[in-house]
Amino acid sequence: MYLVVPKPIALSVANLVRGTILSQFPSWRPIAYEFSSKASILSVESIMEDPISINGAFSALSYSLEGTESLGSVRKETYEINGKFGLSELKSSTKFTITHNMSNNFNLLTSIKPVTINVIYLFSTGKRDEDQNRKLVPVSNNIVVFASRHTSVEEISYQLEERPDGTMAIQFKCNNPLIVEQACSRLGEIFTGR
Repeated sequence: MYLVVPKPIALSVANLVRGTILSQFPSWRPIAYEFSSKASILSVESIMEDPISINGAFSALSYSLEGTESLGSVRKETYEINGKFGLSELKSSTKFTITHNMSNNFNLLTSIKPVTINVIYLFSTGKRDEDQNRKLVPVSNNIVVFASRHTSVEEISYQLEERPDGTMAIQFKCNNPLIVEQACSRLGEIFTGR
């Protein structure tokens, strides 16, 4: 998408649009895992290493639910894990509609014995650190809390090109071009007071 603006404000406009895309569009993101019980790592017969393995690729997923969600809403979903739990299993058992850029065969979780995992999701904007998310979940030894980034945009960049008439063209490159238009539209509404 191209934007043509006066040269003196081109850099400011480009950064404003980019910042809006990265921080202002809300989405559902997992912020914590809650395990049904503590894992037995040591046994008489053998030592079990890594009884539960979690892949951090959740940052490449975003979720939506029917209806209007309010910022700060928290949801929980429960999954029965036995062996490998891939993206295809997640899609078949979740109430969410999932947007992703990975293969359906991608493994998200692996457990060497049956275990129940609650995934706690937050509907929010921008980046949230671990301490912010920890305040939203109960205190327990069985809960793992992590930082989250609430946007479906993985990468956004722009290029400036000077035009003969003294204006500047801004070209945005984004994995979701439609969201660039949404950001510009939102900023237009803010500045015009509509």
